[in-house]
Amino acid sequence: MSLKKSSTKFFVLFICSVFNADADNYPLGARNSALGNTSVSLSDVWSAQNNQAGLAFLKNNSAAFYHEQRFGLKELSLNAATTNFSIKKGVFGITISSFGYSLYSENKFGIAYAKPLSTTFSIGVQLNYFHTHIADGYGNKGVLVPEIGLQKKLNEKLIFGVHFFNFTSTKLAHYTDERVPTIVRLGMNYSFSKQVIIALETEKDIQYNPLLKAGIEYAPRKNIFLRAGVSSEIFSFGFGLNVKQLQLDFSTTLHPTLGYTPQIGMSYRFDKKTN
Repeated sequence: MSLKKSSTKFFVLFICSVFNADADNYPLGARNSALGNTSVSLSDVWSAQNNQAGLAFLKNNSAAFYHEQRFGLKELSLNAATTNFSIKKGVFGITISSFGYSLYSENKFGIAYAKPLSTTFSIGVQLNYFHTHIADGYGNKGVLVPEIGLQKKLNEKLIFGVHFFNFTSTKLAHYTDERVPTIVRLGMNYSFSKQVIIALETEKDIQYNPLLKAGIEYAPRKNIFLRAGVSSEIFSFGFGLNVKQLQLDFSTTLHPTLGYTPQIGMSYRFDKKTN
């Protein structure tokens, strides 16, 4: 292996270790990213990844694609797709995501089901298959990981959400007792008006200190959205456009040491009803 490839591999593995990327549950969606990843109380097409309970409040079937390139490095690219479709008593969601490149990659395949328990209360569950690949003889590993979420609308303006990822503490490697991260998120969003929403959230990986997140979305016009957020020391901002049934979202995060991570997302509603 060349010195350049060795250096790249070492850097990628270093970044993965810094960001706890071993079968991590990456938040998805450019809108959520711009809002500081305050997604646990939101209801949109990416609820299939961020809190399955949000799927139960969707009024339409839809599909979405997402891409980000961490710190401008193609080796740290994350690509994802999702779709949701309603049945008589609930909503199904499917999510596929892939992070990394040929020498190191993490892939997640998830199927979710969400059900409204009342007009203001919903529950969602998901079962995932995580697959990790490390080249140069290290091999592959796949595990099943569950997650569950709840959302409660206290009124038309205030919504709470809670989500548990890997509540079974699934093992990734028996000989080192390495486990997939167990993560709990709790948050709320409040609509001051049709133009302004704020979202607050705390996230706790049981092995690390809790993260605090905050985001704000402002709609200066009906189909234009400006967003900003912060998650610990990482800032984010972006904007979104609605063109009929198509929604385009652009965002970036700014790490104080490693720089910018650009993101882009696109979703399409299969009918004309709005959420």
